[in-house]
Amino acid sequence: MAASRGSGVGDMGSGFEKYPKYRDSGLEWLGAIPEHWEVRRLKWAATINDEVLPETTSGTMPMRYVDIGNVDFTHGIVGVDETVFGAAPSRARRIVREGDVIVSTVRTYLRAIARIDQRNANVVVSTGFAVIRPGPALHDAFAGFVFQASSFVDQVVANSMGVNYPAITPSDLSSLTAAVPTLAEQRAIADFLDRESERIHGLVEKKERLVRLLRERRAALISRTVTKGLDPNTPTKETGVEWLGAIPAHWQLRRLKALSEMKSGESITSTSIRDSG
Repeated sequence: MAASRGSGVGDMGSGFEKYPKYRDSGLEWLGAIPEHWEVRRLKWAATINDEVLPETTSGTMPMRYVDIGNVDFTHGIVGVDETVFGAAPSRARRIVREGDVIVSTVRTYLRAIARIDQRNANVVVSTGFAVIRPGPALHDAFAGFVFQASSFVDQVVANSMGVNYPAITPSDLSSLTAAVPTLAEQRAIADFLDRESERIHGLVEKKERLVRLLRERRAALISRTVTKGLDPNTPTKETGVEWLGAIPAHWQLRRLKALSEMKSGESITSTSIRDSG
């Protein structure tokens, strides 16, 4: 990620500004990084799976549980299961705190990764997640973006073992690398990405609303045209059918069975079966 010298990032509208000097990171997937940035293994900057619920936990203790299916790569945690410890799955054990990042270590191709904020700081997550807790040298919001970056996710997937159910161990996960700027730059980058993400989400919501309106307009246009015709000034007559209302006077009102043939589906017969081909 290139960034401006003043704030840590450039303005997206005018393009990113370059640092004065870059150096080779030594990693093919990462390439050149600003000269003063460091390349660090995750275990240098964070801890993993610090807290778990003990088996002695009361079975009646209420809990908000998050499984891999509750996490979306784009929107983070999208659902929470309200339950009690005694009724929760045996994998509902990992405790999270605000500022943590959860990364799925099983079925890693699903990219189930989410930052833990105030809204979900009291959930318990599946042991299928690694709970990454940033240390003093790693800003939590910046860490959230690092772990969601394609370069990091590609490392997770590439280091996963297994075909049908690929997984990565917490130890292998902690050995993955990331580019680490100064704390001041981390804060600036995280603030910038938070603002841009919010702006982009707003644009997406507007586009989605427009798409919904266009679909509604299309449906209304189809309904209006097939029941009223193309000429709004043509004489009409009442059909006596409540949902249909008036139709052009020269149109006929017919039952569908008089106009088409109804079938429940075609069946395969013995004459359709061949030994080859």
